[in-house]
Amino acid sequence: MRPSRKKHADLDKLMGDAKRDLEQKSTELERVKRRNKELENVANKLAAEKIKTKELSEKLQEADEKAKAAYKTGARVGALHFSRSQTYSKRITDSHNGGWFATHRCGVHGIGLTKEDCADIEYAFLVEEKHKKPTG
Repeated sequence: MRPSRKKHADLDKLMGDAKRDLEQKSTELERVKRRNKELENVANKLAAEKIKTKELSEKLQEADEKAKAAYKTGARVGALHFSRSQTYSKRITDSHNGGWFATHRCGVHGIGLTKEDCADIEYAFLVEEKHKKPTG
């Protein structure tokens, strides 16, 4: 028995539908494979970026520590240079002289020292440098 034309047409239609479904599924499968490959590449890039980020963070931490150490060293060296500078010496002298002049004024106005007494005190201070010798 031969299948009838109607059955043959139905079978052809089913066969065509099956081929289209197969093509769609094949296309979908290829798209999914490409997408999986892209995701795999992204995952690999992400892992590489995480490693790179970690390395850069470590380098940044090291640079920060070096900068802090350099700042401390620079501050220490700067303070040392300043303590040896003319500016520092002048400030110390000015503060010392300021104390001397204040004492001198107190002596003149408070105690009532005469010009001769002030001259003796200035001579003892400036020439003999008695203020540098301990008393007692």
